[in-house]
Amino acid sequence: ISPIATNRDIEKAFRKLSRMYHPDKNKNFGTEETFKKINEAKETLLCPQKRKIYDADLKEEVED
Repeated sequence: ISPIATNRDIEKAFRKLSRMYHPDKNKNFGTEETFKKINEAKETLLCPQKRKIYDADLKEEVED
């Protein structure tokens, strides 16, 4: 998703990915781990404090 994504954009992307990778819907190997990562990403991006830290870390990686 875009670095300037709104909460609505994040929720929309989460719903799309969660349908694809939900362990009850997709029985492929690694699906459960991917689903957990998707949930963690959503929680990080929707929390203003966590998002600020994430954005700062991302900016630092790009500058290096």
